[in-house]
Amino acid sequence: MSGATVVLDQIVAPVPGGIGRYALNLIRALTERPDRPRTFTGFTPRVSGETVRRLHSLIPLLGDIDVSPLPRPILARAWRLGLVLPKHQLTYSPSLFAPLGSRGNHIVTIHDTIPWTHPETLTRHGAVWHRAEC
Repeated sequence: MSGATVVLDQIVAPVPGGIGRYALNLIRALTERPDRPRTFTGFTPRVSGETVRRLHSLIPLLGDIDVSPLPRPILARAWRLGLVLPKHQLTYSPSLFAPLGSRGNHIVTIHDTIPWTHPETLTRHGAVWHRAEC
């Protein structure tokens, strides 16, 4: 495999939570595998240079980190339209925040079905957003 992009959105979230911890540990493990993609690039919505430096210190074996000029809400809308896709054919998103365009292959982790089975446990916005992303 020549290259892959991994979405780092949950790691840079103001409150990373369980998915952020999962994503960080999984991405660290993937970058340490001998059979990892030759080029493993991180991708985030717009973040500061300090945040990029922090990501490099958290995931030392990750290659480049592509930073979108778009903030998360606008990037999410662009992705729903199939725009602003990461540069590699293979993209892994450890959450529903994923670039689901028609070009390339996308792997997305769905952590639970709460938005469908128990939407009352989420904020109205959260439940609607999660259901719309799938």
